[in-house]
Amino acid sequence: MAKAKTTRTTPTPNSNVTSISSAPAAPESRRKQPVVDVEGEIRQRAYQLYEQRGFVVGHENEDWLMAEREILARSPGLQSA
Repeated sequence: MAKAKTTRTTPTPNSNVTSISSAPAAPESRRKQPVVDVEGEIRQRAYQLYEQRGFVVGHENEDWLMAEREILARSPGLQSA
């Protein structure tokens, strides 16, 4: 004789799923830091370099890399961005 199927009344926990409430909160100091738009700052500085060059085309990469070096050197914590 076959067994009758029963329905579960409680869900089976999945050990692969982490609930949001159990995730650690960010440290207080990290939450208060302002968001920095590094790419925007680099773009702005690269344009300034382009402007200083007299709007001569053909040096876009040089201007971008110089601006990137300047911005990242000014803020060492941003180098991973």
